[in-house]
Amino acid sequence: PGGTTTIRPSVHGDVLHSRPAVVNYGGSTGVILFYGANDGLLRAVNGKQTGAGAGEELWGFAAEERLGKLKRLRDNSPAIRLSTTPSTITEPKPRDYLMDGPIGVYQKINGAGVTEKVHIYAGMRRGGRLLYALDVTDPAAPKFKWKRTPTDTGFGVLGQTWSEPKVAFVKGRANPVVIMGAGYDAVAEDVTPRGATTMGNAVLVLDALDGTLLRSLPTTRSVAADVTLMDVNVDGKIDRAYAVDVGGNVYRVDFETPTSTDAADWSIYKLAALQGTATSTRKFFYPPDVVMAPTFVAVLVGSGDREKPLNETSTDAFFTVFDRSMGFKPTVTPAAITPSTMTVINGTSTATGDGCYMDLESGEKVINAPVTSLGVTYFGTNKPVAPSTNSCLSNLGRAKIYAAPVFCKLTTDQILTGGGLPPSPVTGIVAVEYQINGVTQTKNVPFIIGAPNAKRSGIEGSKIKPSATPVRRKNYWYIEGQK
Repeated sequence: PGGTTTIRPSVHGDVLHSRPAVVNYGGSTGVILFYGANDGLLRAVNGKQTGAGAGEELWGFAAEERLGKLKRLRDNSPAIRLSTTPSTITEPKPRDYLMDGPIGVYQKINGAGVTEKVHIYAGMRRGGRLLYALDVTDPAAPKFKWKRTPTDTGFGVLGQTWSEPKVAFVKGRANPVVIMGAGYDAVAEDVTPRGATTMGNAVLVLDALDGTLLRSLPTTRSVAADVTLMDVNVDGKIDRAYAVDVGGNVYRVDFETPTSTDAADWSIYKLAALQGTATSTRKFFYPPDVVMAPTFVAVLVGSGDREKPLNETSTDAFFTVFDRSMGFKPTVTPAAITPSTMTVINGTSTATGDGCYMDLESGEKVINAPVTSLGVTYFGTNKPVAPSTNSCLSNLGRAKIYAAPVFCKLTTDQILTGGGLPPSPVTGIVAVEYQINGVTQTKNVPFIIGAPNAKRSGIEGSKIKPSATPVRRKNYWYIEGQK
């Protein structure tokens, strides 16, 4: 109340299937919301809170590949087959998934602050192995730009499009690029034991304007999570990225070398292999957060198989991996970091070695993306628990949120009321207005949604307090000639 909120754009995913894209066109158009839903439509909605058209849908887009699925929605038949479906239901079938994947945005704003171009890039998640690009510069009149399928040249590796198509600029390219994981391999990962990977095992880089494949950078297993992008030298261009796969591996991608920015010289190597054991494999479904220190980059990521939430014997963990190669890709590729070269978090701060990790309880899984703010990393977990025989309430498992001070200090945690899957934490700054002697003042206050709080809620907002008090030093100076 009395202020405006600015939320830092998140590189991270969340437990919802569809992540809406919010575009502020400015002027009379204002904010437009784009989101995909499991009824098969990609929708555009007027984001105004008041006035003409507030909250109204502008249009809906249906992918031609899924038009045949709409009849089932209209007829409400056949029924969906669930574990609890009564035997009296005739020929139930598995749920259909349509167009509920993540959405990336490219927005070009000129020097006068006017939006000149807006493109959106829509994935399908379990709806299919497709990526659609639409021109929504005029949000009331969308235009088809291009789409990519596994039958396109070079795109045979494309899996179910779970990873957000992130738009960025890199050196050596005039056009923006789309950077994304190649997707999810349901055939290999939905079963136990897991099968051999046949798709999704790459990081893809495309020309954002025409969809041309610039590079396919191979990984061991499928990359379902978003790719985390970094501008290490702060020149406005992405020069590094970190990706994770469902085999428990962490990768580093370099878009520059000391002598080249050509796409042919982009590289990828395995930074860490954290997969666990053959009988209890670790999977990364959510992207890592990154924190840059003076001598290393901390890559923070938690494991958990989101497709098998009821597994009570999983052995997952939350990792802080230290990437100590601060410049371009090392001349000699370093050996992959493993848990054996990392320390277990025990309450003492350490920034030596390859990093640290915190083991979770048996069956406990990280189910959202970590966010770091003011020296603390926040993330959430879920653990299946046996239902009580004395309760008629649904059992959503035990939900817990963690606050982990960087680097490698002992975490604090809190069990949430009601259980379930808490969404990914969100951090930002709210501008709070207040009066002093009749004069309106504004103060920027950092906040976090998804930190431990008095209400034990996964969506409660809180103020953020720095994890360490800054050291104040005296500065001395003099003006030349006035000694």
